[in-house]
Amino acid sequence: MIRYDKHKRKDGIKTQVRVVEGYRVDGKIKQKTIKDFGYLEDQTNQDEFIASVKKFDEDYKKNKLLLKKNTRKKFFEDDNSIKYNYGYKFLSAIYDSLKLDEFFNKVNFKGDYDLNSILKYFAIQRILNPASKRHTTQTIRNFYGESVEFKLSDVYRSLDKFSDLNTDLQKYINDRVVKLIGRNFDYGFYDVTNYYCEVDFPDEAGGLRQRGASKEHKTDPIIQFGLFMDENSLPVCMSIFPGNTSDSLTIQPTMNKIKENYNLKKIIAVADKGMNSSKNIDYLINTGNGFVFSQILKGKKGKDIMK
Repeated sequence: MIRYDKHKRKDGIKTQVRVVEGYRVDGKIKQKTIKDFGYLEDQTNQDEFIASVKKFDEDYKKNKLLLKKNTRKKFFEDDNSIKYNYGYKFLSAIYDSLKLDEFFNKVNFKGDYDLNSILKYFAIQRILNPASKRHTTQTIRNFYGESVEFKLSDVYRSLDKFSDLNTDLQKYINDRVVKLIGRNFDYGFYDVTNYYCEVDFPDEAGGLRQRGASKEHKTDPIIQFGLFMDENSLPVCMSIFPGNTSDSLTIQPTMNKIKENYNLKKIIAVADKGMNSSKNIDYLINTGNGFVFSQILKGKKGKDIMK
């Protein structure tokens, strides 16, 4: 915009002509000078002078608008532009603190791809943007400053190796957590969920994908997933079971596995009513453990217990 300011000079009152631009600082509007054209009264032809000032002001506005438009087009409309994720750095730092690269360096593996890179990338993406392995691999370039080199075929090939390393990997992560922040195994929290598989038919007998009571009320074959957490709600270990396995039948093998792998003597299991069966309570008591189970008290049986 053009600004005319009157100033008292020795030779009289004169009009300073400037092209200025407004900007905001702490909620207040201020102005900066783009160009100072001098005093109007000093010009030999004031009409031509004003016309040149107006032309400069119009050209400046057009150039600024064009620059802004081109910048937005380049960033938002260019097909080659990529929106990079930088927030993953927080999750990346947590993963790196577990030093899983040291674990995989000791693994006897002859593949031409990095197991640690695949696990790290997919672990972070499972938190940020859960999707299929194919879609997750397609967005592999979206992490700012992170160079990941593997293909979708490498991901599929790595799954069998991760399955073989499952128990050792969980034990290693637990050791790192104990070393970093400590852990109390006096109390354990355990629950079971399941996830469905987009296949038409279940696996043959003995396979994991079986029809069962889906948490999402799906009719597709499912897989049962059990998770054991410490008193700080940090995962300790996980187990998977065939989809036709009842929730209550998963706690005993999981507890045996936990006590064996982590050298635990006694655990007080805190679980929901899905685990509340006489066999599980007998097992926990007879093996020197404890339990806190929820129980709905209904009817005559409930009244007897309340007495």
